[in-house]
Amino acid sequence: MENVKESKSVSRAYNKIIVFLSYVAGILLSLIALSVTAEIIVRKFTNSSLPWVIECSEHALVFITFIGAAWVIREDAQVKVDLVLSHLSTRNSALLNTINSLLGGLLCGFITYRSALTVWDLLKRNIYTIKTLEIPMAPLYSVICL
Repeated sequence: MENVKESKSVSRAYNKIIVFLSYVAGILLSLIALSVTAEIIVRKFTNSSLPWVIECSEHALVFITFIGAAWVIREDAQVKVDLVLSHLSTRNSALLNTINSLLGGLLCGFITYRSALTVWDLLKRNIYTIKTLEIPMAPLYSVICL
């Protein structure tokens, strides 16, 4: 009985994290829109630019992509090809969904593993981006491990 309670509490905590991160993704998207708008206005009226806007937008888009992916999977909102599933029996459709989920899980596990190795390597070597802003690359790549 305790395992069921622990499982439910872990599931609730995971769902809260996913919801929180989806809000973070929404805020990041809003900040991208605002900063790009500010860049356009500054460029139009002062003939100069905000050099950090594009770089920060690039990094934010990576975060949004990987944070959003977890929410999409939780909501079962990913793109599916129903053309095949609609012609299968309920049992075969469920089997195909299970196989698809297992393959997706294995792929996610592989990506997480490789990303963790990359982040560890970046941390050990103390690598920074070489653009307008000098940002440590490890935190930028760590979002992929989620």
